Amino acid sequence: MWIKWLSFLWLLAAPVTLHARLLVDKGSLNVSFENPTSVFSVVQAVDDFTLAERGYIRRVEFYGLYGSAVPRRDAFTIRVFADSNGVPAMQWLGEFHARPVRRKHTGQFLVIPELGQFEYFEYRVALPRGLKLAAGRYWLSIVHDAPADWGLGPIHPGDGNLHFRDNDSTPWFPSVPGYGI
Repeated sequence: MWIKWLSFLWLLAAPVTLHARLLVDKGSLNVSFENPTSVFSVVQAVDDFTLAERGYIRRVEFYGLYGSAVPRRDAFTIRVFADSNGVPAMQWLGEFHARPVRRKHTGQFLVIPELGQFEYFEYRVALPRGLKLAAGRYWLSIVHDAPADWGLGPIHPGDGNLHFRDNDSTPWFPSVPGYGI
């Protein structure tokens, strides 16, 4: 049951790279954070990031964990949304179906006494093509496409700008204050 509530409270655990430069740092994995920032459900989530200058996003790195068996291969859909008066726009600016994905063991675990331990992995995704963006505020979404219970790992402290929606046609709503990456 906990897996359903770990839904997609996740997002900008991901650094975004511009050419070879790091644009947004994913920080260090903090396994002591009690609420992983991703949930295993059908909910979509986004978190914001700001670019100081224009350029191309070519790679995204982030942490995640599985609530069930670890699949042999991972596949992710990564979306970037424009900012619309402090919330994500309804339609994305760029969508990438990232395969293959580089997954690396971190040796760190989320331990839930009643359920066991769940290992965090580090991911590096090269985007099939870059996304050209102007300087400004954007929103990032990472969705695991493989058939597995998966959640984005927490980076703490979060900025509290995480937003959710049920599907592409519903509006975004903010999460509980303090969530976000």
